Formats: sequence, structure tokens, C-alpha cells
Amino acid sequence: MTLGVPKLPQLKGKRHEKESSGPTHDGALLMVATITDAQQVPDERVADLIRAGKVRVGLFPPQYTKDPVTGELRSVWVEIARALTARIGVQVVLLEHPTPPQVVDCLKADACDVVFLPFDSRAAEIGGFSSPFIEFDFTYLVPAGSLIQSIADADRPGIRIAVVRNHASTTALNPVLKQAKLGTARPQTPLSTCCAPETQM
Repeated sequence: MTLGVPKLPQLKGKRHEKESSGPTHDGALLMVATITDAQQVPDERVADLIRAGKVRVGLFPPQYTKDPVTGELRSVWVEIARALTARIGVQVVLLEHPTPPQVVDCLKADACDVVFLPFDSRAAEIGGFSSPFIEFDFTYLVPAGSLIQSIADADRPGIRIAVVRNHASTTALNPVLKQAKLGTARPQTPLSTCCAPETQM
């Protein structure tokens, strides 16, 4: 069961206006300097990054996994970061953060140059957004044998849905629900503990 993707909100943050050939979704690359179109030739838009010789990319789970032996970070976000910095011609520095708000704080403090966030109010005022470049769907997870078999089944009185605080999926789900209630958990907290035993999803 997949939640419908809401339309992008009208926000005040700066957004790169070049048309994207890829699918549109709320996944967007947030940056202090617009660098998605940077070329390998000198470009004033990335001059500060070229002088620094690196791009610091802030990531949070589940935007990466870590190899338990080598410590190497892996994911599609990591590969995008590497491709971006290779295009600019500088080193990539991957910075791990436990939560989205901490990634936002990293950008505010000028400790990160680029982060990956949905285009919503949490980060609209702190930088510029590229065009959407990645699409992914959110889904419900229910116990085996659950009577909840559709989106409509999930949104009924008495249903409680466990969600992660400050996560994009929670932001997308909030305006969709009319009757079900949310039980929030902090990131990296087992959802089974946030509002058990009443939680159905």
C-alpha cells in the first residue's frame, strides 16, 4: 500500500528553476550554492567549493548504510554526492548525522555545503533547492493477518499509526489522515515501543 505523493507546498525558500527531465517528487537537493549545473570548467557558482577543494555532504539514516568492516558509506545518495563532486572536480566529504534536524543545523552552521531534503517548510528558509531529482514512495507496514488491506482501511477511528518524528513520511502522512491517530517515535527508536500495544501499523 503506497501513500499518494502530495503536491509540493508553496514555500518562500529559493528553488532552482531549471526543468528536470527526471520524475518530480518532494525529494530535492538543498544547497547553499546552486551547484547542480556546475561544469568541470571554472564556474563562479562553485568557485568557493573549488577553492576549498571539497564539498561537505550531510547525510542521515536511511540515506546511507555503513560497511561494518571498512566503514564505507553506501547508498544512492552517496553515489549522487560522489557524482556531483566528481563533476565539479573536488573531493567529497560525507558527514554522518543521526536525524534530519541535525543535518539542517549543519547547513545553518555552514558546516555542510549540501544536504538531501524534501522541499518542505522544515528547510525552506535556509538555502536553495535544486529541481526534484529522485522519487520514492512511502508505504504502511502491518502485522501478518491484519484486517488493514488498503489506505482507506488504515484511516479509521481507533487506528493508531507509528511514525518517526521529523521524517518526510510523517510530513506527507499528516494531511492525508482524517480519523486515524499518529504515535510518534524519535529517530532510531524501535517503533514497537512508541505507542504499544495499541498501534496497528
